[in-house]
Amino acid sequence: MIKLFYASDTCSLASHIALEDAGAEYSITRISFANDEQRKPEYLAINPKGRAPALVTDKGVLTETPAILAFIAQSFPQARLAPLDDPFRFVPESVASCYQLIEENMLGGPWVMGETYTICDPYLFTMAQWLEQDGVDPSRFPKVMDHRRRMSERPAVQKVIAEELA
Repeated sequence: MIKLFYASDTCSLASHIALEDAGAEYSITRISFANDEQRKPEYLAINPKGRAPALVTDKGVLTETPAILAFIAQSFPQARLAPLDDPFRFVPESVASCYQLIEENMLGGPWVMGETYTICDPYLFTMAQWLEQDGVDPSRFPKVMDHRRRMSERPAVQKVIAEELA
């Protein structure tokens, strides 16, 4: 079985949403950064980086969000969470230019990939949650903000956020 180790207010939110969207059978374990659990030997044995997320699978442990999202999309192709025939995406380096690129070129429909919801959507949602704290004026990106609102209305997103806040 798949096991997700997550911490609240981290990129693990995207992986958690994708697992739910995929209909995967999985379990979750919260890592409390406030209690320094990411530095305890038990967790470092799973993820020597001492960060979240970590996804334990039958094939091994994944510790980076892009790799986890790709694993989920490839493991659950019936969920159609990625364009598996064309996985290339360009990611700019600065936060503002990244959102500008997304705003102008990647949100031509309701979802990142157009009319089809994919693993890109929980990742954008997770990152867009931090616009304000990253010092980015969200009013500059109305499409990104509309996407964030639509994502927050999805039952899977509401369920996962409630679990992570519990």
